[in-house]
Amino acid sequence: MNHRCSMSGLNRLLHLAIVFIVLIYASLLHAQQPPPPAVSNDTQLKPSDPLTPLNAAFRTAYADLRNQVLAKSSPVIIQIGDRIVLLKNGVRTEASALSYRYHELKAVAHHPLALYVMLVSGADAKLDDGQLNKLREYRALVVQVRSSIDGRNFGPEQRERQLRLIDRSLAFIDTTWLTGMVSKAALRQFTLSQSEDILANAYEAAEDQINTMHKQVRSWLANMTAEERKGLRVVVGASHMPRVGNISMQYFSVALGEPYEGRYEEEEERNSDFRLVYGESMFEDEAALRVLATHLVDTDIGVYFFNDAQRMHRDLLSDAAEEIIRKKLGKTPVTTPSNRVPISSQFCAPK
Repeated sequence: MNHRCSMSGLNRLLHLAIVFIVLIYASLLHAQQPPPPAVSNDTQLKPSDPLTPLNAAFRTAYADLRNQVLAKSSPVIIQIGDRIVLLKNGVRTEASALSYRYHELKAVAHHPLALYVMLVSGADAKLDDGQLNKLREYRALVVQVRSSIDGRNFGPEQRERQLRLIDRSLAFIDTTWLTGMVSKAALRQFTLSQSEDILANAYEAAEDQINTMHKQVRSWLANMTAEERKGLRVVVGASHMPRVGNISMQYFSVALGEPYEGRYEEEEERNSDFRLVYGESMFEDEAALRVLATHLVDTDIGVYFFNDAQRMHRDLLSDAAEEIIRKKLGKTPVTTPSNRVPISSQFCAPK
């Protein structure tokens, strides 16, 4: 019995030793293998190429000129999110671009949208426990907001509208909770039922923002000379989606007398001296000033090289690309929107 046990232990030791030797041998073979060749990127200029420092010198010179142009640009107004900033003669003045009422109206208008995004992916199927728990938690938030409406000093019609929005949502939540599911048809019916009141809140929020900005801008303009008002430039920073028809761009277009077509595919730049500039995904003052300086520098480059102030405000390859694509594919890219609709025919004030 002891002999068999000792032999079994010896066999295990021998097996482990063999495995150990094989692993060492494999690691030695791997160490002797040459490293895989580095992936060559032949499309980039190499550091040793004399074109590389030449291009770097251009970028440095461009940045220097941009800083010089920016130093001479005054006054400048920057509007990003909740704030509006005046930069004038080295002094920075910040004020609110939005009011508390704006945020109240927007938050109530947003809450049916929250229900939509919570439920749309699970429509026409049973909701799981996690989804039902989120729905219950969200209901508690909506109830809490409802109890706060009377303390917000809404006008009678405003108050009733907020309550309608909230009560429709509560009824929809309760029905969904009881059935344990929501159909796409029911979700669609709910969202459409909220549409008119959501747009009414949007109208009043827009009116509040324009009133807030106009009051502040008017007070700043009152303290400017005629020359300063003529040289005033504005940069609006926001995300991609509200670019078309951006409320601040529309306001400053009228305030500055700059061309801007809010309902169209993009803002109009023809015949513009770029006193009004939109910066996409730009949320800091420094970034806004950089965009403004780039527009000003590129305007002069366009005039000096191509006798066209707007030439550098589109891809330098764009004209060539249009011609090449036409020859190669037989079509020219469409640039003119065909569905231009007056804003006044699409949107109206609350009843």
